[in-house]
Amino acid sequence: MAGTTAQALDERSWWKLGGDGWRTVLRNTGQEFKDDEVSNLAAVVTLRIVLALVPSLIAAVAIAAQVVSTADIQKLVEAAGDLIPGSARDFVEDALQTALQNLQEDGTVALVISIGAGLFAASGAAAALINALNKAYDRKEDRGFVGLRLTSLGVIGALALALAGMFVAIVFGPTLLELVLPQEVLDSPFRLLIGLGRYVAAITILMLFFGFAFWFGPNRDRPKLRFLTPGAVLGVGGWLLLSFLFGLYVSFSQTYAATYGAFAGVIVLLVWLNYSFTVLLMGAELDHEIERYLTPDAAETPAGAAAHDHDDAHDPDDVTADMPRHPGLVAAAAGSGSGTTEGDSTDVEGSTAGLVVPPLQGVAAATPGAALAARAWRRYLR
Repeated sequence: MAGTTAQALDERSWWKLGGDGWRTVLRNTGQEFKDDEVSNLAAVVTLRIVLALVPSLIAAVAIAAQVVSTADIQKLVEAAGDLIPGSARDFVEDALQTALQNLQEDGTVALVISIGAGLFAASGAAAALINALNKAYDRKEDRGFVGLRLTSLGVIGALALALAGMFVAIVFGPTLLELVLPQEVLDSPFRLLIGLGRYVAAITILMLFFGFAFWFGPNRDRPKLRFLTPGAVLGVGGWLLLSFLFGLYVSFSQTYAATYGAFAGVIVLLVWLNYSFTVLLMGAELDHEIERYLTPDAAETPAGAAAHDHDDAHDPDDVTADMPRHPGLVAAAAGSGSGTTEGDSTDVEGSTAGLVVPPLQGVAAATPGAALAARAWRRYLR
């Protein structure tokens, strides 16, 4: 199915659906938004992100400090703070400042423990995002704990690369421009636009990351990789607009501070993240509906049906008429039934004489331990 999907997406560009195509896709996206309960999915992802936020930030700062100075990290924190609204910015900045201070005081053992705990917490948050993407793409997660965690680490690795690219663009962008561009260009009125280019580059990198996450995360046959997808553009663009508007609301409204007091920063962060992931998951829904419009045959397969059909056909614990077994076991099972005659047993043995039994399947059927091992392999390690 992956080859068919990739071929169809090559024949018809995502960006050239036409008026009727876009109307159909947008209408279906809105319907899927309601059917998949995207707001509830975003709430679950938000909770996991907040629970993993502090250890993940500590791990990120600890890793970054091995490469760049704390002053450069502080510049990135200040630049990222412009996107976080109101009291939530203070909460995140305080957490990062504490991480920087502890990093300078703690030893190597504490550093390793912090990185390990942060990566484990971040992988859990990434797993929650992957489960939400599975729902958006109408897929069931059957990769097992190990497979899901490995996929989560892949998403985290891509996020680390994206953050590194954004770090270079925002922090070292002006210095790189001074080395590349002539002085007369730097002194021209276009200097302001050139300075804004680093933020455009950072936003583009963020779009590329979410395009990769939408492609890599869900449990499906992956089509051809396209980083800059309509869903990623919609998700990141909508997220930037949402962050700006929500920041204005928090700045001009004292509701959160008056109501929640010292907890205002946490509440604002929760609300902002919930809205943010709602918009980003809407982008995933859009990409899925575009794929379904371009490849209707592939979209007809129910969620996870292919994987479960494959499992059922090779499950050593299921006895079906079309699944060959060890002839001796079949004869013994038939002979143990009530009212079975000697002639019936002979017929069973004769009927099983021509069956070809795969070696591993016969061993798994005959040995309970092998059957359990086969099930564990298929469930957790495949």
